[in-house]
Order: sequence, then structure tokens, then C-alpha cells
Amino acid sequence: MLVISAGMQKSGSAYIYNLINDLLVSAGFKNARDIKEKYDLNEIMKWHNNNVGDLNRKLLLKLLYLSINEGTFAVKTHSMPTRFHNILLRLGLIKTIYIYRDPRDVLLSAQDHGRRIREGGESHTFANFIEFEDAIKAVEGWTNIFKSYNGIKGVLSICYEELWTNPNRILGEICEYLNINVSIEDMNKILLKYDKNNKETDMKGLHFNKAIINRYRDELSEIQKEIFKKNMGEVIQKMGYEI
Repeated sequence: MLVISAGMQKSGSAYIYNLINDLLVSAGFKNARDIKEKYDLNEIMKWHNNNVGDLNRKLLLKLLYLSINEGTFAVKTHSMPTRFHNILLRLGLIKTIYIYRDPRDVLLSAQDHGRRIREGGESHTFANFIEFEDAIKAVEGWTNIFKSYNGIKGVLSICYEELWTNPNRILGEICEYLNINVSIEDMNKILLKYDKNNKETDMKGLHFNKAIINRYRDELSEIQKEIFKKNMGEVIQKMGYEI
């Protein structure tokens, strides 16, 4: 089975991908990174967290074929679900987990990431989201992707804030959804492995910034909060957050 770990940008998508990958390994499946290395898939499963980008038919068929040969493994994406993805999901050939976060905190995290990129002398990705006006346009687009996943039966939706406040419960839900058995002890080891407060944690690919819940209450102006309410109030409430 192929597992799609999808997520809104700056919502802990890298973090949850690593949790899912390690849960699968603990359940007896292969590490996705070993599969990538075996088949030289660096052009498909990109970077440390195996980001596959657009979920097109050709890509999904190739990954599905690999999962039949190698067993269940997970890949990561920020892209919208496609019609072919939805067909595979209904047929039970893939599983999809989608993580989202309060868009107002997402914006602040994207700006943090952008500033860090610029300070490093680079100008890619989030470097363009320093100004509020630019960042909010991007965030609104990301909420449209949330709405696409939210409307699909069979997708397991994970709230970023709940993952941080009750990680064991969320990991339990993931295991139940994937129909795998992982002990509480192994879950705790995995959580410790990626704990940003653990000095031995390898932070490669985790993309943590401040990872603070409800930052927006103190860091956004009242005018900026009103803009969010006007532009994205409905979807923010649909996510379960207060306006």
C-alpha cells in the first residue's frame, strides 16, 4: 500500500512525515528512504522527506507499483489531490493523511522561514513571503488545498495543534487508520527522536521554526486579523478555529 502524507505548508508536514515513516518501520515495513536509494528515485522522491510534488497518474502508478513490490511506504506532498488519487483512495490502494494548521500561524511561520532564507543569502520559496500582503495570498491558496482534501471521504485529517498537545493519541489514530500495530513504547521513542527539545534530535528536514500555537494573537495587528476574517473566515472556522 502507498501512503500519501499530505500537508499545508508550515503545518508540521515534514514532522508528521517522519513520524509516519518511522511508525511504518516499527510495524515491520521498509524505510522509504531505503526504497528511494535502491531504485535511484531522487528525481521523484525529492530531498530528505521524499516530496513527490504533483499527484499525477504516472507518478502514482509508479509509486503504487513499488509499494506492491516493496511493501507499504510513505511519500510527502503539498499538492492538491487529483482525480486519479481519489480513485485509488476509493479502491483502497492508497491511504492519505493530511495535516493542517491555523492559517494565521502558518503565515507567521512562512515569514520566519522566508527571513531565514534571505539571511542566508538566498531567494527561493518562502523568501518571497516577507511582506504580509504577499504571504496572505499564498496562505489563501494553501487553504484551498485544505478544502480539497477535507471534502474527500477516506482521508485522515490531522490538526497540527492536536498533534502537539496530544501526540500519542494522534499517533494511535494514524496506526488505526493504516491498520498497523506499534507499541506505546515505540511510539514514545519515535516522538522523542523528533522532539525539538531533545538535544540529540537530528533536525535535518524537520523545518521547525518557533512551533508556537496561537502566535497570531500577539503578533498580527488587528487590521491583519480582520483581513484574515474577511478573506478566510469561513475556512478557518471549518478547520475548527475561532475567528
